[in-house]
Parts: sequence; structure tokens; C-alpha cells
Amino acid sequence: MEKILKNRIEVDTTTPSGQFFSLLLNHWKPKDKEKEEKVETRNKSQTLIVYNRNIKSDPSKMKALHMAAKCPPLCLIHGPPGTGKTTTLAAAVLSAVANGDKVLVCAPSHSACDAFTLALARHWPVSMEDTFIRLGNATKITSDKVREYCVE
Repeated sequence: MEKILKNRIEVDTTTPSGQFFSLLLNHWKPKDKEKEEKVETRNKSQTLIVYNRNIKSDPSKMKALHMAAKCPPLCLIHGPPGTGKTTTLAAAVLSAVANGDKVLVCAPSHSACDAFTLALARHWPVSMEDTFIRLGNATKITSDKVREYCVE
């Protein structure tokens, strides 16, 4: 592993996996300078819109939201349990939707989808209620509040 980390690795930063590896390894050598420049111009930026007032007072969450608002192909939010990752992700999705984007959120379990659905629902604008749905097996839903966002 040390040998791999010491050598510069060629990655294609126009792909999500290339973005991931360049962020993870914190060094990369682009395959093509032109592609590197195209990535910079291809990424659009959004106006950050925050509905959750509690997030505005947390610098680490705001930093994550500013990163997500730059619209990179890949944005990682990580941290120990209870640090607000779900709340931050919900705020990032709300901001993207407020900027006119369509967003699909996936999670590895029904309980994770339900937790995210509830976090998103707390601040989802009433005027856009019909545009927010939760898909999945109705028998696996862990909260009755989530059922109102499910498609019948």
C-alpha cells in the first residue's frame, strides 16, 4: 500500500471514481491537461439555500454544504455517529432542489432511507410537497410518518 501511495497514480478526474481517488489520495496526475480544465468548466455552481437555521451555526456543516453547492461529481460527507451527516445531506438536497435540480437519494437499508426521509421532510417547502416521494417496500418502512411520502 505504501508503494501505491508514494507513486503518482494516473486517474481520469472526469469520472466519479477518478474524483473519489483524487480526493482520497490527495494527489493525482491527470491523464490529460485538457480534460482537467474541462472538469473545472463543466461543473456548475449553485446558490446555497439553507432552510434549517440550526445548520447555519455549525461551521463544519456549512463547509460541507458549500462543497456540495460547487456541484462536484462526487462529494463525501463522513463523520462519527450523531454528528449530523443525515441533516447535512438533507440540507444539501434541499438546496439542490431549490436551485432546480432533480435529486435521487439511495441508501443501503430501509431504516437509512426512512431516517433521511424524515430529515428531509422537516424542512421540505410546503409548496413543493407533491414533488417529494419515497420509494421502497411498504412492509419494510420503519416509521408511520414516512408512509405519507410513499407512492401507493
